[in-house]
This record gives sequence, C-alpha cells and structure tokens, in this order.
Amino acid sequence: MAHEIATMVDGRSAMAYVGDDRPWHGLGQQLTVGASIETWAEQAGLNFTIAGSPVLYQTPQGLEAQGSKQVLYRTDTGIPLGVVGNKYQVVQPIEILEFFRELVAEQGFELETAGVLFGGSKVWALARTGQSAKIGENDILKDYLLLATACDGTLKTTAKRTSIRTVCNNTLNIGLKESGGSVKVAHSTSFNAASVKQDLGLKPEDFELFAEQARLLANTPLTDPQAIAFVRGLFADTSAKGNLQTGRVLQLYSGQGKGSGYTTAKGTAWGVLNALTENQDWHQGKNQDRRLEASWLYGGLTLKQTAMDRLLAFANTNDEHALMVA
Repeated sequence: MAHEIATMVDGRSAMAYVGDDRPWHGLGQQLTVGASIETWAEQAGLNFTIAGSPVLYQTPQGLEAQGSKQVLYRTDTGIPLGVVGNKYQVVQPIEILEFFRELVAEQGFELETAGVLFGGSKVWALARTGQSAKIGENDILKDYLLLATACDGTLKTTAKRTSIRTVCNNTLNIGLKESGGSVKVAHSTSFNAASVKQDLGLKPEDFELFAEQARLLANTPLTDPQAIAFVRGLFADTSAKGNLQTGRVLQLYSGQGKGSGYTTAKGTAWGVLNALTENQDWHQGKNQDRRLEASWLYGGLTLKQTAMDRLLAFANTNDEHALMVA
C-alpha cells in the first residue's frame, strides 16, 4: 500500500475521525462527536498492547541474547515494531487516548482524529480545544492539541499545541513562553500525563495571544520586493533545490496558495507566512502520508518559527532589517 496507515486484524484501516474531512486517503471509520474513549480505541485501532522480547542471534554454539537490546512487538499480531534499548519506556497506544479523557469530559475538548502508522510503530490523537479565532471575515484559525508517540526510537512522546488554518489546513505551532508550544518526553523516562498537561499549560489566553499575532501579521503590508528578499533569505541555499523552494513559496504567495486571495493574506506578512507553511506542509515529502506526518509531528518547525519571528519583528518595528534571516 502507498499509504502508511496501519491495517487492523479485521482488515480495516487503523484510523478514526469525526466530521467530513478525512485526512488520510479517505480511510478510516467515521465517528460521531462525543464518542467514548473506548469507542475511539476500537475504531482507531489503538486497542493493542506492545511488549518487549530479547534480541537473539545465532552462533555456532546456539542462540545467544544481545543483552542491551529488545525487540518491541504487537501482542495481537506479533509484528515487530522496533529494536530499542532495554531501558526504553514504552507508551502504550491506549495511553494516548486516555490522556484526553479528562480534557474531553471536563474541559470541552473534542477528539477529531486518531490512528496508527507504520504497522503500530507510531500512534497519535488530535483534539480540538474548542477555541477558534477569526483573522479576517473568512480566515479562521482553530486551536488543537496533538499527542503522538513511537516505539521505534524515531520520536519522543510529544504533546503540542497547534493551530490549523481552516481554508488550507496549514499547521503552525502556538509558541508558548514556558514550553515553546510543545512538551517532549524521552523514552528513557516514564510518561506522566498529569505532568505533561501541567508543563504544557493549556491556557486559553495562549491561543488568544497567538491569534492577535496572526491579526498583526494580516494587517502588516509587505511589498513584492520585501517578500521576495525575505523568502530568498529563508532558503539561502542557491542550489537548484533551494531555488525551487523559493519559487514555489512565491508562487503560493502570489495567488496559487489556498486562501492567498483573502484580504488578510494578499500582500501581507500573514500571506507570506502561510505560503511558506503550505509549501512545508503540502509540497514536501514523497507522498501525502509523509507530508501529513511531517506537518503534524515535525513540519519544518524551525523554518516556520524563524519566519514567524522575523515577520513579527518587522510588523512591530517596520524595519526591513528585521526581515533578514541571520
């Protein structure tokens, strides 16, 4: 299969969602808003457990154990998921959903999608916090909380606040002063949901501040020469690949990007930021799954954050030197 969504033992795709927008190839089970955590676990394929087994190798004297390594595998299918150290702390798939139980029951969060990637080596859940903001008449941001983990050594357990621009599903981290918008727990330590929530903050005013920053950018004009110089500075690579990236972002900014014709985006700092974000989220990677995985879990965060910081500095000072990327 070209897509990376895991397949459950009954043949269904290991993903569930609410609403009409299916993010992964139209796959998965559609649930109603308010479905129980248990229903989500069953329908999204997150109701399996992960166990470890010693790594064995054949010698002339027989099988020997590699004492510092273990193979993590699914107990329902026996599929191996990754080889990690013996001290690797596994976060079970159901823990990803349980993280949201109290938030859904008491704080108005709504699970929107959850599922399993790469046979079970990565799992995620994404929930709306219930907050949204109008940047302009049709330009709307929604606030989300993502929790994801892996058992193959490729990803720390990551909780992150993210905003999604509804017109194009662009993702931007909500940068919080205390946590930078995300909390990452290494697998060398145990995952403590209460501590992660405390560290993350989850304050409504954090999203409100982010929305105000977006409105400031939407009200900051950017001339074509300023936009061109800014984007070229971001992609300082003058190779064919770097020039391709620069050209694509400028094309998205100049009218080909989703929502680029909105008054909030046309000829503004907000427009060039979203052109960059659309390029990173939807035009990178070898297939749609890789792009979605990148935008949710990785997403060129350093480049996006650098761009936003520079554009906010320019919006606050009107000094072109602020657009220069060091």
